[in-house]
Amino acid sequence: MGTQLNQNTGFKVNAGPYTYNGGLYTWGFGGDGGLGDGTTTDKNTPQKIGSLSTWSKIDYGYKSFVALKTDGTIWTCGYGDYGNLGNGTTIDY
Repeated sequence: MGTQLNQNTGFKVNAGPYTYNGGLYTWGFGGDGGLGDGTTTDKNTPQKIGSLSTWSKIDYGYKSFVALKTDGTIWTCGYGDYGNLGNGTTIDY
């Protein structure tokens, strides 16, 4: 059987993120850094985020997402108001 595209369960604003072959892909609304590609630009097609292929789980919230790598580290990006990203700030990343 081929590799499966795994959809997250918490869509709010955009169409991503997804994992494919361990890579992380996002698209849709890019405001507040919510796509994790270092921009605030909307994307109409899937964009691979970085070159890593070690992402195991992801979930999406309001203009942000959280990703779990296979080494157990947690990564967040997007809308940071109210401490949404868990990094001790209210800055968008």
